[in-house]
Amino acid sequence: MTRCPACGQEQAAENRFCPACGVRLSEAGTAGPGRGDRSRAGPILASPSEPERSVSRSLGVPFLLLLALAVLVLGGVVFASLRPPPVAAVPLRTATPTGVPTATATADPTLTPTPPPTATATATPTATATPVPTATPTPRPTPTPVPYQTEEYRVPSHQDQLVTYTIQHPPGRFQGYILILGGNNDLGFRLRVPSGGYVLNQSRVTGRYAFDVLLPDAGPYTVFLDNSFSLITTKDVTMYSRVTEGQPGP
Repeated sequence: MTRCPACGQEQAAENRFCPACGVRLSEAGTAGPGRGDRSRAGPILASPSEPERSVSRSLGVPFLLLLALAVLVLGGVVFASLRPPPVAAVPLRTATPTGVPTATATADPTLTPTPPPTATATATPTATATPVPTATPTPRPTPTPVPYQTEEYRVPSHQDQLVTYTIQHPPGRFQGYILILGGNNDLGFRLRVPSGGYVLNQSRVTGRYAFDVLLPDAGPYTVFLDNSFSLITTKDVTMYSRVTEGQPGP
């Protein structure tokens, strides 16, 4: 059994610190009490326990609240002392009305109100409008349509077939269609006006070809059935046509 070199308390063999004074037993060795090592070994100060810390924290919060309350009270006292005193309200003097004699209206018995004359409405006769007869337009006579003429032509290869129509009362219209048979069923189709130009100039049409051309001038109009581009094939052409004079037509 060993003893603490500082306080002389008996120590167990496994103790490293003295439970009474806190001296480290390994540093003090086996020296007995009263030797020189005791003067050098000082007590180990224990750190505050957790309950002591919680007590100090709980005491600090109320202190801060009391300090803040004291500051607010002191500020209120200072503000009240610096505030100017209230001004007493002065009552307003009210004017006392002076009695004014009132005029009393006296009815005059000699004046009798005269009723205004009533206006009598006289009915004025209204004028009756007489319907004016409207002119009925006379319908224009519908011209009798010109019937189509059927013409058949055989146009050899390398040749043209010419057909001439003459217009005496322009304007007129040239209407109808042609049917082409032979080879590729194609043909050139042109219409020359009296001045020499063309109002219709189709280098090649195929199968069935319809036309409706305005004829603006008087004089002869020439139709060209052109098979000049064909090398060996003759074309059979059937032309259904009509020429109308004195009207532009539809």
